[in-house]
Amino acid sequence: MRNRKRTGWHKYINGLSIATVVTVLFIIIPLYWLVATSFKNPNSIGTSPPSLGPTPFSTENYYNAFVGYDFGVYFKTSVIVTLSTTALILPYTAFNLPFAIWILRNYMLGIPKEMEETARIDGARPLRTVWTIILPMALPGVFTAGIFCFTACWTEFLMALTFNSANNYRTIPVGIAEFGGNFQVPYGTIFAASVVAVVPIGILVFIFRRFVISGLTSGAVKG
Repeated sequence: MRNRKRTGWHKYINGLSIATVVTVLFIIIPLYWLVATSFKNPNSIGTSPPSLGPTPFSTENYYNAFVGYDFGVYFKTSVIVTLSTTALILPYTAFNLPFAIWILRNYMLGIPKEMEETARIDGARPLRTVWTIILPMALPGVFTAGIFCFTACWTEFLMALTFNSANNYRTIPVGIAEFGGNFQVPYGTIFAASVVAVVPIGILVFIFRRFVISGLTSGAVKG
């Protein structure tokens, strides 16, 4: 039996397109709900029936996060800890090093050995070969490992809770966990702080998206 060629909108309906739409909705809907709730008035959160948008629009949750709960301090601490970890803080480095090595190993295996041999024939020393030949070719893998380590440190909770007991040294996950009290959970403030926490990761992934995609696909194929 001959397969008839799909025409019109029928050619776009297949298992892959349906799976893509479901995946996108699975990601977009929670993000939309997070952002929309963060701009709702605190008194309208949890009411029935729930509104699909921030009606009325309010920035009170962001004000409460930065003024009422010192979220700015937690944000600054997370920036310091994450940047230092990506370049070195010992416990976090030890925690993320295996994952970074796993990503970089698959990518490094795909770099032709002939490049290193050619540099050695031309008289380049090992350090110069790494700096001028190997590292530029491995940049996508380096950026991928760096962004994943940055994300892991930015969202890490257990070690930050254990090592940083003072309020001025809490990171974002620990700080958000301390929002509210025994009888009150400020969902709007938590959502507002979470939106701010997601922004740096989104910016990094958007700026270096080509390196990330190249590093992941190269590592998957060559590994």
